[in-house]
Amino acid sequence: MAHIVTVTIAGGGYWGPENDTPTSINADKILEIKDAGEEELGSSIIRLDDNSKMWVVETQDELKKIINE
Repeated sequence: MAHIVTVTIAGGGYWGPENDTPTSINADKILEIKDAGEEELGSSIIRLDDNSKMWVVETQDELKKIINE
């Protein structure tokens, strides 16, 4: 059974939504979570097993809590 969690896509970038947007993802598909850095949109970047990336507002610590719930 899939481990579905909700994260918030960072809004305001030219490539993404205008506003912060909650979305559901399968946590089992997450390969990597890294800090977005000061120059990037959002707080963290999630890379999924299909090599897609999501820039999210949650910090790495917040994501760890969400994924382990």
